[in-house]
Amino acid sequence: MIVHGELDNIVPIAQSDLLVEALKAKGVEVEYIRDPNLKHSYRGQKGEPFDPKLLDATIKFFEQHLKR
Repeated sequence: MIVHGELDNIVPIAQSDLLVEALKAKGVEVEYIRDPNLKHSYRGQKGEPFDPKLLDATIKFFEQHLKR
C-alpha cells in the first residue's frame, strides 16, 4: 500500500508513481492512493487527527495482507 499526497512538497509524487509501476511490472499487488488534498503526512493540514478515510483504507489493507 502506497499513499502519496499530491500536495507533498518533500517527496515528489513521481517517485511513488515509478515505484508503483515497477512493483506492478514484477507482479506485486499494489494499492495506491493518490490524495489530491494531502501533503507529506496522513495528518490533517492543520494538525487535525488522521483522515478517517485513509485510516480505514490502511486498516483494511493490513487486515487483508497480514498473516495471522
